[in-house]
Amino acid sequence: TAVWVSNHYRWIVWKLAGMVRSFPYLHETIWTPLYVVEQLLFRYEKEYAGGKRSCLKQIIEGDAPVELLMVLCVSRIIINGRDISSENLDSSYLALELTDGWYRLNAQIDEVLSKAIRKNSITIGQKLLIYGAQLLGSAGSSTPLEAGDSLQLRLFANSTRRERWHAKLGFQRQSRPFQLALGHVAVQGGPVALVDAIIMRKFELCFVETNVDGTKTTRNEAEEEVERMRRLVSRCISKDFVLNTFLPHSESTRMRVPANSDGAIQIGKWLVFPINSCL
Repeated sequence: TAVWVSNHYRWIVWKLAGMVRSFPYLHETIWTPLYVVEQLLFRYEKEYAGGKRSCLKQIIEGDAPVELLMVLCVSRIIINGRDISSENLDSSYLALELTDGWYRLNAQIDEVLSKAIRKNSITIGQKLLIYGAQLLGSAGSSTPLEAGDSLQLRLFANSTRRERWHAKLGFQRQSRPFQLALGHVAVQGGPVALVDAIIMRKFELCFVETNVDGTKTTRNEAEEEVERMRRLVSRCISKDFVLNTFLPHSESTRMRVPANSDGAIQIGKWLVFPINSCL
């Protein structure tokens, strides 16, 4: 369709322009209309004849989890819903348009990533290594060309890092998240996938009990086990006391509760002490 051709024409030209700027000697080889048409035919054969799909297409169609480790490229910086060229970065709402080279998807970012954009640490053309992203919207409800802004990614600074320029876009073979040192964890950077830390000391488990008078008793794990056994024995003794005192010893006889209310109240008084002892 015309929409499919327009979408892929955009990403092919954008990719070739970046290659020509980085490697000028490729200008005469790849910066030609014929090479663009060959790239369009290659994508058509790979996507429709070969059945291969990019990572964003799999995510949008609901066939792949968005939390997997992937590399995406920043194709546009959105400021208050507009392009970067006409706004002030200092007091604006920032978002990103990310691409896997085949399709695009907007992404919401936190304050830490917004500061990185304002410091020019994240620019257009920068590749990002992303893990643990979230998808805002219903996956599988539309195709990548029909989704528009109804589907968006949510990125977290603690699970997003800048990647090398030659990194391959899309899902990565190594699905294990990247390590993050404790000194690099941002307070407002969202969840952390994997932390690289050294345990210097391990403290034993502590139990705190609040007594009836309001005081608190602190015990370690061994003392808590002794206290638990003591209470268990006390409950068993109280249970035997109730059974032996108030229930008949013969199995053939049954306890008869007086019909009048005074008798029922009296039996209730008998059971107050042993029940309180069990608690």
